[in-house]
Amino acid sequence: MAGTGDRYCVPLSLCALWGWGTEEDWMARKGREHVLTAVVLSGALIAVAGAGAAGYDPAADPAADLETAAAEARASGKRILLIVGGEWCSWCHILDRFVKEDPAVQTLWDRHYVTLKVHWDPEQPNEAFLGRYPKIEGYPHILVLDDDGRLLHSQNTAELESGDSYSPERMTAFLRRWATPSGEGAG
Repeated sequence: MAGTGDRYCVPLSLCALWGWGTEEDWMARKGREHVLTAVVLSGALIAVAGAGAAGYDPAADPAADLETAAAEARASGKRILLIVGGEWCSWCHILDRFVKEDPAVQTLWDRHYVTLKVHWDPEQPNEAFLGRYPKIEGYPHILVLDDDGRLLHSQNTAELESGDSYSPERMTAFLRRWATPSGEGAG
C-alpha cells in the first residue's frame, strides 16, 4: 500500500483485475476505507496462498530468459514449462507450494522440465512476448515448450485444480503426458 498525501493507492492491476476500473474510478465510487480493505484483503490472500515470492519478475526480459531456458533444456534433454502469472496471483503461490510439497510431482517436474516464469498483469502484460502464444484465460497458465522454445501445448491450470489446491493425479498425468521422450531428461 503506497500513501500519497492523504490518499492510499491500490495498484491499478488489482483494480483492473477485480473489475473496478481505474484506481480513480474505485476511489470515486467506494472511498478510501474500501480501498484500504481491498489492499489488506489482497495482501492476506497472497499470504494465505503461500509466503514468499513466487518468482514472477516484472523487470525480467522474457525473450532473453527463454533463450537461456532453451539452452538449458537442450543441454539437459528437457522441455520447458513456461508459467505465466504474477506475485498478485494466489493460485500461482498455491502452485509453487503444491509442487514443492508433493515429492512425486516435484520429481517429474525437475526430471523433465526447465521452469521459466513470465510476469503478467494488466499494467505489464508482456504482449510482445506472450502475443506469440494462444490467448490465456486464467492464471497461472502453463505453456509446454520444446527445447527450442516452440509451443507444444497450452494448459489452463484450472483443469488441474482440486478444491483449494491442485490434484496430484491430474498434475502427474499432465507432467507425464508432456515429459521428454523416454531416456531424455533423466539428469
